[in-house]
Amino acid sequence: MGTIHEDEKKYGAVAKILHWGMAIIILILIAIGTYMTGLDKTEPSKMQLTGMHKSFGVIFMQLVILRIIWSSINSYPQLPNVLARWEKLLSKIITVSLYFLMLAIPFSGYTMTSLFGHPVSIFGLVDLPLLFEKNQKWD
Repeated sequence: MGTIHEDEKKYGAVAKILHWGMAIIILILIAIGTYMTGLDKTEPSKMQLTGMHKSFGVIFMQLVILRIIWSSINSYPQLPNVLARWEKLLSKIITVSLYFLMLAIPFSGYTMTSLFGHPVSIFGLVDLPLLFEKNQKWD
């Protein structure tokens, strides 16, 4: 049976659920984003798909934050001792870079949406505040 907390040899159940949940959401975001960008602006389903894309993006961003918090309060498996020091350092740099991108990409979408004056909501249930006033130059 899996454990909730990580140990020195394997990740716990929470870390695995967060990992695979985020992986599935990334695939959904890529699929929706790729499909919707190919649609004409007058296509009625484009707005629905855009709303879904924003909703999944917000959920993803929250999961990343939760994952960072979970990683900081739990131990995680250590890298094998057979790796050279530079390989361990490179692994940490790549990990930090991936976390940065996992936060920066959805945040940039939220920022762009706000600058265009469009709302961001989670499936129409919860509206997020606009981060900025609408930029009139972009009308």
